[in-house]
Amino acid sequence: DRVFFLVYRIAGTASAAEEIAQSVFARLYFCLRAFDFRSTLAVWIYRTALNGCFHYLRKRQAADGNPGGADRRAAVVRLLGALPAEERTLLILRELEGCSVADLAAIAGTDEQTLVAKLWRARKRLSKAAKKYHGFDHRTPRPSTGPWPASCRSRNKRWESL
Repeated sequence: DRVFFLVYRIAGTASAAEEIAQSVFARLYFCLRAFDFRSTLAVWIYRTALNGCFHYLRKRQAADGNPGGADRRAAVVRLLGALPAEERTLLILRELEGCSVADLAAIAGTDEQTLVAKLWRARKRLSKAAKKYHGFDHRTPRPSTGPWPASCRSRNKRWESL
């Protein structure tokens, strides 16, 4: 189930997720002897599933691009689809699948500090894409409230003298 839901979140449709999951499990069955115990079995399964998703997405993108919809789910899928594949995958595994940073580092083949930085960049890029999608240009200057927000200044009179 976890593999199917991971694949479903990346692929976006149930039919594609079924196709990918089936090919992933077939590949796992035939390549089980190649598992070398350098990582956990779960990490190996996730990595194989992700590779299957990337193969499917490359094939689909070459064929027709990303379809879009009007509802919230379609918007989230579209925003995630705008991210680079690695960032999209890391966000899905961390935020939706609940993978630990250590497991993600093993899946991605990096150390934990690098992974945390990649997650931060992915969240920032997703946030900018969401703001742009909703019509807010992040480059538009906001009205100035001085060095501190009004809520901070009103609590302490010494800030008003600045």
